[in-house]
Amino acid sequence: MRHSKFIMGFIFTCLLALSLQGSQKASPSDLTDDAQALSEAFADLDDSASPTLRSLIGRGAIVRSSGAVSCTTAYFSACDNSTGTRVRRFDSCSRAESLWQGSVTLSYSNSSCEMDADDSVTRTVSNLVVTGPAGGNIAVNTDATTAYDGTEIQGGQKLTRITDGYSFEVLGVNRVGTYPNGTTAFNISRKTTAPILFTGSSRADRVVQEGGIKTYHNLAKYSVSWVLSDIRWSASCRCPVAGVATGTVEGSLQGTVTLEYTGCGTAHLANGKSGVNITVDSCNLIP
Repeated sequence: MRHSKFIMGFIFTCLLALSLQGSQKASPSDLTDDAQALSEAFADLDDSASPTLRSLIGRGAIVRSSGAVSCTTAYFSACDNSTGTRVRRFDSCSRAESLWQGSVTLSYSNSSCEMDADDSVTRTVSNLVVTGPAGGNIAVNTDATTAYDGTEIQGGQKLTRITDGYSFEVLGVNRVGTYPNGTTAFNISRKTTAPILFTGSSRADRVVQEGGIKTYHNLAKYSVSWVLSDIRWSASCRCPVAGVATGTVEGSLQGTVTLEYTGCGTAHLANGKSGVNITVDSCNLIP
């Protein structure tokens, strides 16, 4: 995520939270943050489905860090056959110009940490914080917490191998962004309302057949329930380049919205009467 867009996202979220007064109809500009949250979930799906099960959970550099060991040396541990787990620990290491702390755990249903037929792997995090010397940070939590409306959020992300592909579930993830002065910039939770079913052996042929996901904007006190349709990837993009997600908005904002992916990192967000073209930060090109 680019530094400037990350900072602008912080500012936009806070201004939105301060300006909401009672329920109002959602406009595309109101929901730009939610489109980013949905696309981040797709990027997480890509990370989970990749052969190496990468765990790029915190996203974006806040400020440049210096003097830290590179996080490229923080590998997943070998499989612990007694528990079926692999752990990756970030001990104040540097990655993407930011400082990482905490750990990621992969818990397999197969004690050999394999993904054969019907096997699953659940990804959880512990005290995962991405920060910089100026003090701003993003904290990721998969432990039990609650969204603004009381919905329980916990459990991480789960990938299950099925007959014709995979099932991806967001059991519960919460992300909180904080300014250097300690003020909360954003607080967004998400979980799937129906498993996201997809086929394909790689990005080149990956297609989401069906599924639903709900994001909760806990500062602004609204949620968006997304239903997915024919979502497609390309070989060089971490999240979709085509397909449509339709959202129902509830809470302090209300209405319906559609998000159509138009390319790697580009999409059109509309509420039926007006629309905006957006850049999706988490969909950057990678090798």
